[in-house]
Amino acid sequence: MAQQLQPSLILLDIGLPVINGIDAARRIGLVSPESKILFVSENRSRDLADEALRTGSCGYIVKSAAISDLVPGVQAVLEGRPFVSTNLTGPAPVDYERCLHVASGDHERFARRTTRAVEVGSETKPR
Repeated sequence: MAQQLQPSLILLDIGLPVINGIDAARRIGLVSPESKILFVSENRSRDLADEALRTGSCGYIVKSAAISDLVPGVQAVLEGRPFVSTNLTGPAPVDYERCLHVASGDHERFARRTTRAVEVGSETKPR
């Protein structure tokens, strides 16, 4: 759908029935590189948020904070600014690299890196 519609913004959950949201975000980044992704998840782990953001997402909102974070998160992501709920747990840094590339218009460099990451990831998984 992302390839066909080329949406400006995609709200994406981590827990999806067929494919997890992180893998979905990687695929979306390849077929719709200008679409901005905002994760909305129950999971409060900063490590998971960091992994989600490395896929190309510009934001991560914890569902329990959606009442206060959803509108500012959507606004920030649409403006090319990263947004992460403040109630995450854990010490991991958050990676905003793609968000910054998308905001600067450098989609191609990130898409090449993401394609290689997907290729490498598929090489290491047992078949």
